[in-house]
Amino acid sequence: MYARFYEYEGTIPALDSLKRYTGKYGIPGSVYLDKHSTYKSTKPVNIEAELAGRRQTLSQFGRACQELSITVIYANSPQAKGRIERQFRTFQHRLIRELRLAGVKTLEEANKILETYLPKYNRHFEVPAAKEANLHRPAPKDLNLRSIFSIKEKRVVRNDLTIAYGAQF
Repeated sequence: MYARFYEYEGTIPALDSLKRYTGKYGIPGSVYLDKHSTYKSTKPVNIEAELAGRRQTLSQFGRACQELSITVIYANSPQAKGRIERQFRTFQHRLIRELRLAGVKTLEEANKILETYLPKYNRHFEVPAAKEANLHRPAPKDLNLRSIFSIKEKRVVRNDLTIAYGAQF
């Protein structure tokens, strides 16, 4: 289990969390996610996705995973979603108490507590794998992780050399 506290749930915190995870453990072979719009785009399939042979438009998180060759597995069944929700309930029950006991008042303090709490949590709840293997790949030295874990949007430069983003010019 790897976790961090952020001010909100969204694309930038998710990308930051995956960047930190990758820096600590290496590039995972796959990630197991729910279908939150941060991870799975709700936009209709665009022509670019169709030409690439994809059945869905990628979210920014999905694009970063694709660039790193990380397989994304979505929790499709109620049982899989329940597994994630049980883990959240365990955190709400145990971690909240730990944070209160430590007198945590800020996100920085809470993330500091996670550094010691999560290794204990992982040891307590881990289930030995049928085959032990580390499926993380080291990040190549020349790989620009900062570029991968950023928001990328295609835009067209107009004849007057301006770029439209949303309704802004």
